Amino acid sequence: MLHKLLYLTAVSPVHNGSGQGLGAIDNPIMRQRDTNLPIIQGSSIKGVLRTEWEPDSTRKSILFGPEPKTASDDNSAHAGALCVGDAQLLFFPIRSLRGAFVWATSPLTLALYQKLLMFAGIEMPSLDILLNTMKEKEQFLVCPKGLSELKADSKHIFLEEYGYDAPKEGEGCQELEDFAEKMANIVFPATYPPFLKDKFKKHLVVLPEDDFQYFITFATEVTANIRIGDSGATTDGSLRYTEYLLSQSVLCSLWSIDKGRGSKAKDANMETADSVWAAVDQLAEENCRVQIGGDATVGKGLMEMKFHK
Repeated sequence: MLHKLLYLTAVSPVHNGSGQGLGAIDNPIMRQRDTNLPIIQGSSIKGVLRTEWEPDSTRKSILFGPEPKTASDDNSAHAGALCVGDAQLLFFPIRSLRGAFVWATSPLTLALYQKLLMFAGIEMPSLDILLNTMKEKEQFLVCPKGLSELKADSKHIFLEEYGYDAPKEGEGCQELEDFAEKMANIVFPATYPPFLKDKFKKHLVVLPEDDFQYFITFATEVTANIRIGDSGATTDGSLRYTEYLLSQSVLCSLWSIDKGRGSKAKDANMETADSVWAAVDQLAEENCRVQIGGDATVGKGLMEMKFHK
C-alpha cells in the first residue's frame, strides 16, 4: 500500500457544511472535533472525484469501488483501491492592514502536518528545522522578505484587529522563509498564478496557537441569505447565515492507495498499488480543478489540487 498527500487550494469560498448550526450561524462548516480546524471530509472529496475524474466505468469501479446496485446484481462487490482521508486546514488567509492578506498557520497545525508527512514517508528537513526553531523563538514568526511589505509602522504588523510586534528589518525568521519557499513549489499547481505563489513565499506567518484558533473561528466568511417570495418581498423566516472557508485557504489530505481489486483489475493493468497510483497521478494532472461543497451554482467551492511530489 502506498501513501500520498493531496493539497487543495480554495479558488472561491468553500462551504463544506456540517448540517444545522446551534449558534448564530445556521449553516456552519465542518471542523475537527478536537482541534477546531476546518476540514473537508474524505467522503466529499472521493464522491466529487468519482464523478469528475474517470468516465471509464471499469477503471472507476477499480479506483472507487463498484456502484452499489451493480455490486448487488452480479455479486462483484469489492472495495475501491483509494482510501481518501479528510483534508485538514494547513494555511489560512487573514486580512492584513498592509499587503492585503497573509497566509497563517500555527505550531500545532504544522505538527499535525508533520505527522501526515511521516505517515506518507516524506522527509521535509525545512519543516523539522522550523518546528525546532519555534521552541526557542517567539511564537509570532514572519518571513524576512515580507517584513517591509507587512509593517504598518516601524514596529507593528496588524492582522484584522490584532497587532503584533514586528521584528527589526532583516531579523525575521529565516527558517520560516526557507519552509515557505519549499512549500510554494509543493502545494500549488502549475495553474496557480506566479504572483500569488511569490506572495506566499514572503507572506507566510506563524501565529500563537490561541490567536490562530481565534482567526479560524471568527475570521471565516459568513454570508446572509434571504428568500424572495413571488410578491417580490422577503419570505418570513427565510433569513439564514452560511459560513464559508476563505478563498486561498490550503488543506492537506492523506491518501492510501492499494492494489486494484475485482476481476477486471488485470485487464485494466491496475493489479498493483504502483499501477493504480500511476493512473491516479495522471488523472490529477489532467483534472486539477474541482468543485466541492454547496452553492455550486453561485461559484462557491472551486478548488485546485496537487499531489505532493
